[in-house]
Amino acid sequence: MNMTNMPAEPLIFQSGTQSAGLELVNIYFWIFRQFMEEKELTKPLARLVYTNLKTARTDNVSLQSVGKRFKEFFENKPEPTAEKMAQVRELRELEEARRMPYVMSK
Repeated sequence: MNMTNMPAEPLIFQSGTQSAGLELVNIYFWIFRQFMEEKELTKPLARLVYTNLKTARTDNVSLQSVGKRFKEFFENKPEPTAEKMAQVRELRELEEARRMPYVMSK
């Protein structure tokens, strides 16, 4: 068996109740299923569907498609200066300090 593309870490499967991201995906799937089955949607949900169908700029979320989409954008950016990198590090440290009190330890 070819294991070339297998992740080094084992996959972890969990229910949507344990992951806010999965729960959001489940909600989106439910809303779009309602739309595709031509069931009535509230105005805010209909607006959400319309916005995603008519104005969304992303049609795929795979790493490959994201890389392809932004390759030219990132290739044409100048290298950041040492000053800019210092600013970025400072902002990252501030954000990390703000975030850490809310991180749940195992």
